[in-house]
Amino acid sequence: MAEIKNILSCINKFRLSNICTVTSRQNGFLRVIIAENGLHLCHIDSGQIKKKIESEIAKKQAIFEYLRKFPLLPLDIIISSNTMSCRSISLNNLHQKDMEMLARNILNGKNGLINLVCYEKKFSYRTGTSTLCNMKLSPTLAKILQELLNIGNPIRTTITSPLWIVKSYFQTYPIEIDKFAAHIFAVNSSLNKEIIVLHNKQYVFYKKSTTQSLNEKVEIDEALKFLNQTFNIELNNVAIYKFDDTTLDTFTKSLNADMRLISQSENYSAMKKAVNLNFVAKSVCFCFCLFLIINSISNVVEIFDYGNRINKIKKMTDLLGSDVMKELTLWKKLNDYIFFKPLNIKTKLTEKFKTTHKKIQNISIKVDKKTKQPIFSAIYEND
Repeated sequence: MAEIKNILSCINKFRLSNICTVTSRQNGFLRVIIAENGLHLCHIDSGQIKKKIESEIAKKQAIFEYLRKFPLLPLDIIISSNTMSCRSISLNNLHQKDMEMLARNILNGKNGLINLVCYEKKFSYRTGTSTLCNMKLSPTLAKILQELLNIGNPIRTTITSPLWIVKSYFQTYPIEIDKFAAHIFAVNSSLNKEIIVLHNKQYVFYKKSTTQSLNEKVEIDEALKFLNQTFNIELNNVAIYKFDDTTLDTFTKSLNADMRLISQSENYSAMKKAVNLNFVAKSVCFCFCLFLIINSISNVVEIFDYGNRINKIKKMTDLLGSDVMKELTLWKKLNDYIFFKPLNIKTKLTEKFKTTHKKIQNISIKVDKKTKQPIFSAIYEND
């Protein structure tokens, strides 16, 4: 327990130091969406959009100048690409290195058709699913992404647009997650024209439109047809959500999600990664609960072991006769008659009578019951 308290104390100190150096989410954060047709920046403070900037790729300087004004604010980066594909993969006792190897194998297997693979970071890849997206990022967007990662702001999350939209919606309306077997997200904003389809919380269909306007009816009908043919899902078990710029602007909460970016040509690791305090707190609580569970199991096993020992002793005593059992009380009292140090009568006599010059006729010895020491009485010849 003392070790756990020390760990919690260190984590708390670490958390406080981060709050002092990095503005917390309650005080605001920055969000930048990058896409082929432009950049979109939102400065969010206390759940409200404080500043909004949209610019063309060629006029990106306005975005970066604003970011440099707030070097301590955490930055969320959302990647949107016309070449993106997105799907969920089932996890089966995988490790972090297995996910990275899978991402690199996808890169190598596409022969240059894609240059970036993003997969969802998870606490464990043992069970469940993980979202994986891959794309052919244009050289211009690849350069902008690298500049954003190295601008100096603490990077809290780097995530793809479909994952950001779905997680933001379900974080805002968690009751919707289990209401339907399938969900269709139709996004028609200034930067994103996409259809995202989930079945049993897994990404099963994704389409990014390259045209200026998205024919929602046609795209939704195509998604419904896909769900019916692939999973035999009826229309009444499908939720359809439509998003525009106004709807996306309501997503003003930061996400407890992040993605790892794997590329053959670029190093997309952020120079200054922001600490997700919620994740740290959850990790500490998980470790603490795990410790308590293990400790409780150990105590239960120990109790059962003691119980088995007691039962064995009882069985052994039951085999003993009644006369032996009656003698146990006598054996317990033997300590009252057993001296820790045997008496050396000769030494004691020498010490007692070494200064005596009379001739001793008789000596009697008596042991004091309390002190366990000998008491000598002597009779001399001339007395």
